[in-house]
Amino acid sequence: REAGAKFFAVRATGGGAVAFADLGAEHRYVVETGEGAEKKTSEPKVSKFCSYDRARAVAWQDVKTKKMAQPPAQFLLDRLDALWSDDAPAHAPRTAKRKAGELEPVGSGLRHGETPDPYGAFARRELERRGLALDDAAVARHANVRDAPLAPVAAVVAGVLGQEVVKAVSGKGEPTNNVFVFDAASGEGSALRMSLDAEEAVAAPAAQAEAIEL
Repeated sequence: REAGAKFFAVRATGGGAVAFADLGAEHRYVVETGEGAEKKTSEPKVSKFCSYDRARAVAWQDVKTKKMAQPPAQFLLDRLDALWSDDAPAHAPRTAKRKAGELEPVGSGLRHGETPDPYGAFARRELERRGLALDDAAVARHANVRDAPLAPVAAVVAGVLGQEVVKAVSGKGEPTNNVFVFDAASGEGSALRMSLDAEEAVAAPAAQAEAIEL
């Protein structure tokens, strides 16, 4: 960043992807409209970006637009994956066998020999402590594909980021500032911005559990 390099990071799973961009403290660009003789170029514009380190300190619930009640589901699932992976050795297998002769709890809804899904419990706990929520069925579906990135998802996100790289290098076109979220289930893409006001309000790095780690 200090040397003026442009930075992009993305994580893709079977359910979607989340990308982060940092084009520097001040990225200058122009916007071109029209074609041929009607082509016009705007006056130079400036877009300020949040650094990667500062982005990690922003609370999950703040990464949304004014019209959103909470961040997109895929963004939250991505954050959960990051936390889960950071402490992977502490998590039990998704389905574990009970000791021989040990009975299932009454009313547990589990098939014989299975224990509750630790990822689902982990997701509910981490979301609730931030005042957020996701449908249990959506979390369960994500748990089945989160370690299996799909080529179509990668292709869509690569296309979007390819355009962003061209804009960043050429200085032509308004860049996405600074998070892009793609939900494969709905086919929707969301451009989110970590505002400078929110960034400056962070006096010190947040706790590890709050970090946005791409």
